[in-house]
Formats: sequence, structure tokens, C-alpha cells
Amino acid sequence: MLEHDLVIVVCDAQHAHIYRNTGTAQSPALAFMMGFEQKNPPSSQQGTDKPGTAFGSALGQRSHMDETDYHRQREKLFSHDIVRALSDLQTQKKLDKFILIAPPRMLALLRDNMPQSLKAITCAEIDKNLTKHPTDKIVDLVNSYRS
Repeated sequence: MLEHDLVIVVCDAQHAHIYRNTGTAQSPALAFMMGFEQKNPPSSQQGTDKPGTAFGSALGQRSHMDETDYHRQREKLFSHDIVRALSDLQTQKKLDKFILIAPPRMLALLRDNMPQSLKAITCAEIDKNLTKHPTDKIVDLVNSYRS
């Protein structure tokens, strides 16, 4: 059940929506608190330079470097933005506990960036992408997950 004032964070690599349950546990009503998004085109559209080459000094060996994954870098930066927003809400005393809903890769990025103070108030993590779903579907999923 979604307790009153519980915060729900629904995000993926490009969108983040933060809701608060303004209703009761028996009759939840998610109110939109804030949201943000980033444009994150594929890496091929973000960088076109070919990977570099490193030269060894001893035997004249060459090795090729991996291509930079700009798409993943922007996902990581976006996860920092989400964690910063949650930390700000916690500092302002507007966040006591929350549920995090995101695809598995984004969940991992968020976990890696999250300070212990936020990890301590995380009630649940749900590995789904629900950023394009209406709030009633989010409520149904969370209620079924927590039952």
C-alpha cells in the first residue's frame, strides 16, 4: 500500500517524474512534484571521431582504444541529476521515504550515485520502465509489488 506522503520516483535514461501520494493508503492519489528530461541520441549521432591509438614505447606495439559511448555517459550524468534532486528534497525535509521505479541499468546507476542517507530511506526498487504510463497504472503496479 502507498502510505500518505510516500514519494514515487519513476525514471529511465531520458525522463524522470517524481510524485507524492497526497491520498490515503486505501485511496492513493499521485500528485506530480517535479520532472525533467534530457535528449540522449545514440552515440553515433553524438560523436563521430574514430577511436584513438596508443603506441607502446618498448617494442613499437600499437593498441586501439575503445570508442567512447556518449549515450552511456549522458545516462550516467542524468542519474547524477536525479540523485541530486532527491538529495535536495531530503535536505528540504520534503522526502522521508520513497520508491524507485526504473529499468535495471538505470537502477544500477542510481544506486551507484546515491549517498547512504538516500539508500536508507528507499522503501523499494522496481525494475520496470513506467515513464510513459499513467499514474493509475503506476499505483496498481506498486500495490501489486508491495502486497
